[in-house]
Amino acid sequence: VRERNVIAVILTSRGLIFSQTADEILQNLKGIPHKFFFSHRKPLPQCFEDPTREALKDPSITHLWFIEDDMELPPDTLTKLLEADANAITCDYPGNDRGMGTVFYDNGGNVIFCGTGCLLVKREVFASLRKPYFTDKVRWTMLNYGEAIKVVGSNNPSGEGYGMHDVTFGLKLWKTGVMIKVLP
Repeated sequence: VRERNVIAVILTSRGLIFSQTADEILQNLKGIPHKFFFSHRKPLPQCFEDPTREALKDPSITHLWFIEDDMELPPDTLTKLLEADANAITCDYPGNDRGMGTVFYDNGGNVIFCGTGCLLVKREVFASLRKPYFTDKVRWTMLNYGEAIKVVGSNNPSGEGYGMHDVTFGLKLWKTGVMIKVLP
C-alpha cells in the first residue's frame, strides 16, 4: 500500500451502524491515511451521493471506500483492495437470505454492476462520470434470455422502489469502460 494513498471512508448509513462493522472498519484502516465522510438520516441514494461529493472536494483523497452499515469486513480487506490497484474493486457478499451474491457479470466475465457494500473506487474515475453519481431515477429490468441477459432501463422520476443506485452506478462505470474487479 503506497503511503500517498488517502482513503475517503464513505459510510452510507441512513442513521445506524452495526458496532461490529464499525470495529472492522477501524481495524482495516490501521496504518492507512484516511478521512471519514458520514451520512446521517438520509435516504437512498442521498446517503451515497452527499458524502461522495464532500469527499471529492478534498484534493488529498485518492480513493473512495464505500461501506454499508451492516458489512462484515475480514482483516486486511482494505489492504487487499488497495494492492489490486484497480480503478474500481468490490468484494462480493450475500445480497439476500438465499446467499445470492451482489456481483453480476456479462457473457465475457466482466462485471456490469455490483453492490456497494464494500467498493473501492479511485478518485479519478469520478471525472468520467456525470452527476448525480448515485440515483434511483432509473428502474432496471433484467431480461433473461438463457445465454444472455438484457438490461433495460426505464424512467423512474419519483425514485419509487428500493435502491437501484448501485446498479446505476455500476452500469455507469461499465459504460465508460471502467472495469470493476472482484477481490477473490
